[in-house]
Amino acid sequence: MTVVRVSVTTLAEFVHRSGDINYRLEDATTSEEGLATQRKYQAKLQAQDAAYETEKALETTLSFDDMTLRVGGRADGVRFEPHLYVEEIKTTRHEVQQLFDNMGSVHMAQAKLYAAILSAERESTSCECVVTYLHPENDEATMFRETSTRQQLESFLDTTCGQYARFLSTLFQRTASRNSAAAAQPFPFEEYHEEQRRVARRVYAAVRDHENLLLEAPTGTGKTIATIFPHLKAMGAGLLDRVIFTSAKTTGQHIAQETITKLSASNEFINGLSITAKERICLTPGALCTPDQCEYAQGYFDKMPEARDVLLKQGFADREAVTRVARAFEICPWNLQLDAAEWMDFLVCDYNYVFDPLVGLKRLKNRQFTKVAVLADEAHRLGERVREMLSAAISLELLQRGIDSTYSRAVVTNLLAMRDFVEVSASTLLEEQDEAELPDIPKTFWAAVDASIDAILGEEFTSTTDDLYACLFELIRVRTIKELMDVAQHANFIKKTGQDTVLVIRCLAPGMWLNDRLDDYSNSVRFSGTLSPPSLFQEAHGVEGPVVRAQSVLDPDRFGVCIVNDISTYYRQRERTAESIRELLRCVRDSTEGNWLVALPSYAYLQLIAGGFDDDQVRVQEPNISLDERMGFIEWINEAKSRLAFVVMGGVFTESVDFEPSSLAGVVVIGPALPPSSLELERIRDASPNGFEFAYRQPAMARVIQAAGRVVRGENDYGMVILIDPRFTHWEYEQYFPSHWQPKFTRAMEVPSVVRSFFSRTAVTSG
Repeated sequence: MTVVRVSVTTLAEFVHRSGDINYRLEDATTSEEGLATQRKYQAKLQAQDAAYETEKALETTLSFDDMTLRVGGRADGVRFEPHLYVEEIKTTRHEVQQLFDNMGSVHMAQAKLYAAILSAERESTSCECVVTYLHPENDEATMFRETSTRQQLESFLDTTCGQYARFLSTLFQRTASRNSAAAAQPFPFEEYHEEQRRVARRVYAAVRDHENLLLEAPTGTGKTIATIFPHLKAMGAGLLDRVIFTSAKTTGQHIAQETITKLSASNEFINGLSITAKERICLTPGALCTPDQCEYAQGYFDKMPEARDVLLKQGFADREAVTRVARAFEICPWNLQLDAAEWMDFLVCDYNYVFDPLVGLKRLKNRQFTKVAVLADEAHRLGERVREMLSAAISLELLQRGIDSTYSRAVVTNLLAMRDFVEVSASTLLEEQDEAELPDIPKTFWAAVDASIDAILGEEFTSTTDDLYACLFELIRVRTIKELMDVAQHANFIKKTGQDTVLVIRCLAPGMWLNDRLDDYSNSVRFSGTLSPPSLFQEAHGVEGPVVRAQSVLDPDRFGVCIVNDISTYYRQRERTAESIRELLRCVRDSTEGNWLVALPSYAYLQLIAGGFDDDQVRVQEPNISLDERMGFIEWINEAKSRLAFVVMGGVFTESVDFEPSSLAGVVVIGPALPPSSLELERIRDASPNGFEFAYRQPAMARVIQAAGRVVRGENDYGMVILIDPRFTHWEYEQYFPSHWQPKFTRAMEVPSVVRSFFSRTAVTSG
């Protein structure tokens, strides 16, 4: 007999939520504000009536065929005389009748479930159930009442628990079958090379021992399957309930999807879900999440349970599968995927759903899936991405658009207060510079932020593109980041960007936040081909744990690294050395039949170098390239020979993109891609003894290594990487090179012969 503990709140929300999606009725108070308001109300009632009890702990047990549910929680208020009385208390700024019409089924269900437990204990004939809504500022209380007999309450409790138990019974049967199959499941590919096996064993040990593992795995080691497969085997051993695969880019997520789909071919009980961004999966772009604007919000919670159960039986559900089911049931695909995700074995998603304090999913763990692992692919970008998630900005231009879009005095007054603060700060601090650090942001500014959010929530919007709607979400992020300033080190800046002025709250060190998030999970594996030196990444992630550096399985004779040490790419010398670089590129292209990817630190530098070529065998990456243009660019590289493709480091063509091995001879990296100095980066630099690495060198070299990783992706591939700049010969830069690199230093004039020699030698070996 399986024993399951479940809270009254969980039961009520799972079984009794009904009606529409309506973002206007989402929480308008913070948890701290709600708790303070509730305690004040409870204290007032206790002072008036000594018989009124608060936070009454209640529990009961119900048994079903193969399961026992232990249902418990704390009733907000109870009274036993002159009759049984149970009160559920909520704090809100919303219009109360509208809120009750939308959420009252859940709130009243909570009161009735507590009442059922108390009625059985006290053998009462009936109970008055009350839902009370409190306004956090004016002490106004609005009550909704319902009286039920003891028999009605017992039936309500039994029916509610029975529905929940049936769902869990199906879940447990499937996961038991999944685990049994996983325990005996073979590796899904014919070849399982020794290094891949070694990595998989070490990853399994990290699951078993609840470790936070840092894994550097070069291209060709099969790191995606070598990390996912041992986690599936750990499920088979009962060590795990769920795996979250998260990465910085969708290309890495696609590989994970393919891997999990491959694993499900030999385990029909596996399911999984790829979480798609709201703007990409929405069926009514621009519409608000309200029943009057979106047909897929209407009756969502009435139709969702059946749609969720269909999706749970889909195996691995990608965006197309979610959309197909959502259309069939005429409900919102964005919310459907979140409701289904709570019960999936594998989730594939962007970093922000795990680490972002504003959009991170609260349901990645639940009482039934408590042992959850996190796999963070492209971990060389994790610290930088989380630093962005823990930062916020608000601009004068956005504040002004918000002011111009409403006649609400409350909204305008508070937005003006924020605008005035930014303008005064800028006029004081930015007389002869474009950025300055703010020593402090006054309490009056934060009060205006809070008041603006409250006032804007009362506005009527016509679209998600409304200026005031955009202003609302920027303000919510600003407030959220402000509340995290004790957890992660921040600095405040005022900056000019073109014609606009921006207030920036910048996270300097995300390690503490990252560590806290990873501590929520059973284990984690952060992996990439670019995690040297590992000590820096451990500090950036704020995590202590073992480090594993996988050995490359690539034949060193098939992969050449050449460093050109006599051409400088320092900013002030770029004009002078541009023609030398062009001549070198012409010679490289003429020395072999393959195409070359040429990666540069910026679009300006790219245009400078590429502008010296006038033939049709050259193509240049444009800013803001569309998806179709991106695919056309890749096809162009894959088609013919002796082409030069100029791209920007850190862009779409230098990370997580696979080109045809037969078409790409190599990658030329021009310069180490150091970002230009700024006040923000200097503050990051000052925040740690390794601050220069975090602010400048590490992100620069990560882009270099990722660009170089576009060549030689498989064991039978071959190609070269040419790095141009003498700094690449310095230890401070070399420490970032992957362990399997064996660089050779050469002068520019010698490069053509080095290239010809490498490819002639490789051709003989391959032949």
